[in-house]
Amino acid sequence: MAKWKMTPLENKAIKDVEYVTDGKNTIIYSSWFRWGSYEVETPDDNEPDIEEGTNIYASGYEVRLIDTGDCYSDDYDTSGCDEAVLQEIEEKYDGSWNIFDLLDEGWYTDELETYIYCDVSYEEM
Repeated sequence: MAKWKMTPLENKAIKDVEYVTDGKNTIIYSSWFRWGSYEVETPDDNEPDIEEGTNIYASGYEVRLIDTGDCYSDDYDTSGCDEAVLQEIEEKYDGSWNIFDLLDEGWYTDELETYIYCDVSYEEM
């Protein structure tokens, strides 16, 4: 077993997709980061093999976030949210709400996907 630090070789190549729910409604929050790094655990001493554009958390390896930084773009998909619930959120926050407001309201992350759209480097930890 080995642990590796995985780092994208290009900036602006990390996309997080977070499924946030209140148990009945789901809002998908997508955010892009300029940089970041992850710990990847392999069952042997071989370097991981994660293909570009693959959800790293579904890659077959144990993956943990080390850090990400400088979110430069984000987007919300509210198509899985009841219109009345969405209107209530919009009114409460005067149309200027974010993912953290939902989490403060008792919503929670049901699933997280992370994609890296470039080559990466691996450094044994």
